[in-house]
Amino acid sequence: MAVRPTGRPRTRAEPLVRPHARLSAFIADRANDAGWGLEVVGLAENLESRLNPVSLQPPRLRFYKAVFLEKSGQPSSAVLEVLLEGARMWCDRLPGPLGIRDYQQAVGGMHDHFRKLSVMLLREGRNEEAFLAFEIGRARTFAVEVNGDHAHPLVSTNPFAQGTIDCSLLKRMQAGLGQDHLVVFLAILPPHLVAFIVGRDSLQVCQRELAKDLTEANAFGEAVRTMSSALELGKGVNCMPEQIATLARELADRIGNRSIVLLAPHEWLHKVPWRAAAPRQRDQQDGGAAGNW
Repeated sequence: MAVRPTGRPRTRAEPLVRPHARLSAFIADRANDAGWGLEVVGLAENLESRLNPVSLQPPRLRFYKAVFLEKSGQPSSAVLEVLLEGARMWCDRLPGPLGIRDYQQAVGGMHDHFRKLSVMLLREGRNEEAFLAFEIGRARTFAVEVNGDHAHPLVSTNPFAQGTIDCSLLKRMQAGLGQDHLVVFLAILPPHLVAFIVGRDSLQVCQRELAKDLTEANAFGEAVRTMSSALELGKGVNCMPEQIATLARELADRIGNRSIVLLAPHEWLHKVPWRAAAPRQRDQQDGGAAGNW
């Protein structure tokens, strides 16, 4: 391993073993050195033909490649191309021959990849594809654990096979909804909190910024951490972070009198009492929107 004058390690082309490539990419990302990172990934890509066809190293490195392309100022189309290629690889190769324990160790990187893909698609206004990318990443994270095998349709389907995203899974889900029924998916997609509101004939997106700076991010994290305890002490919805309260109010306005048949929060958003957070839902005790959450 050679060393740059800056003191950061640099890989040699011979030999470039798989753990070395991924570790170097990780270090380059932390050092904010996109040029070095792209060099590392390029060297690793040249060796991919020697890997086992079901190796998870190539999709893992596609995530870093996308990060470095974005940091180096490449157009979003170039970043998306790499993320879509990685998504196709993840769907093709995972779970593969892995047992559940090995699968659990692999899905963290996969989930990060699909979240980044979803963020990029949202920026481009490709909301349906963003929703599908996020949900497939999340569902595949848990499908093998919950199902006990690899037969779940979200594990066996690869909508990224043609380099684009086939939205037929979303269309099938929408076809099963009643005219006034909604499914709401709440996601943490930094730098935003995102709600996907899926109806029979529509998909809407609500977004709220998580934090403008580190101080605000720390305050938000602390408020979420203590929210359950504060609610138990009777402090009411005022203990909720403003980002969550604002998103909940917009959700209530968009939902109106339609019924939510499924509310699917992501990660710690399960801790949020969403019905209580929306004043419209609290105020209407009889009929209307109050009974729909």
